Amino acid sequence: MTLICYRAALAVIDVSDLTKTFTRSGTERTVLDGVSLHVGAGQIAGVIGPSGAGKSTLARCINLLERPTAGTVTVDGTDLTALRERRLQQARRRIGTIFQAASLLSSRTVTGNVALPLELAGGVSRAQRRARVAELVERVGLTDHADAHPAQLSGGQRQRVGIARALALNPAVLLSDEATSGLDPDTTRTILALLRELRDDLGLTILLITHEMDVVRDICDHVTLLRDGRVAESGTVSALVSDPDSVLGRALVPDRPHLDAAHGQVAWRVDYVQRGADPAWLAALGVPFVLLGGAVEAVEGAAAGHVVLAVDEGVDLHALVAPHGLRATPVTAVVAAEAVA
Repeated sequence: MTLICYRAALAVIDVSDLTKTFTRSGTERTVLDGVSLHVGAGQIAGVIGPSGAGKSTLARCINLLERPTAGTVTVDGTDLTALRERRLQQARRRIGTIFQAASLLSSRTVTGNVALPLELAGGVSRAQRRARVAELVERVGLTDHADAHPAQLSGGQRQRVGIARALALNPAVLLSDEATSGLDPDTTRTILALLRELRDDLGLTILLITHEMDVVRDICDHVTLLRDGRVAESGTVSALVSDPDSVLGRALVPDRPHLDAAHGQVAWRVDYVQRGADPAWLAALGVPFVLLGGAVEAVEGAAAGHVVLAVDEGVDLHALVAPHGLRATPVTAVVAAEAVA
């Protein structure tokens, strides 16, 4: 297991030793157990894990919709766990939350839903509110649908309304709880592109709660794996996918079926273990080989993953690929290691 849990410089979201225990019918159940999470300014971080791992409870603890049993939650320099309710309500304005399925009010139009946080916060004139809503609706590309109701919108459009609403009070942090769940792949990509654009343009820090590895691989700088309420693995996406021993890294670029080596040949798994590995390494190999399979993805502009090659018996493939930023292991050794794990 790899654990690369570090305190990000200038952390905007700083969760330390957070525990959440629920009591029902006299029985205690610990959903989060000593979770620490640190997200730096301008980062897009993901929290991933199986159902029941505690992801949504963590999201609710970060914006203090659930008060932690122990530990601290600091957002944009303010310890939310130390605040009384009135000051907590003010501090929550620095957190914009995007909910699963958008959670829009069906009786309100697009503009009405986006205006809601401004109406509840008060202190904004009608003219200022109208101008702010128009700006946000344009920002998410829905000006032509401003007067539509949620039932008249596609799933992706409804999620864009949810994003605009989350931005209404100029937050420093966007908290997305399964915002792309249930969307088709093309719509998911457009929503992720919008979030990345908002991060770049507005300097936002974004935390994504998700169960989708593709989402983490496509947009996140950092990812934390929760399992049974604890941090099982954490680190930058680029470091994890470059570590062949990382369970999370291998899940981000999963194995694919491959062909078997022919008689007299040995199958080797070649992993990309360094960013900037020589892209022309196959051409420079210098020995005959057969490509049996593999899974290679572009992660943060660099190749990540592995390929499986067959070479003649007696060839030390690791010695040939190591200078190119790669690691080669006979497939039989990989299978044996996985069986032990």
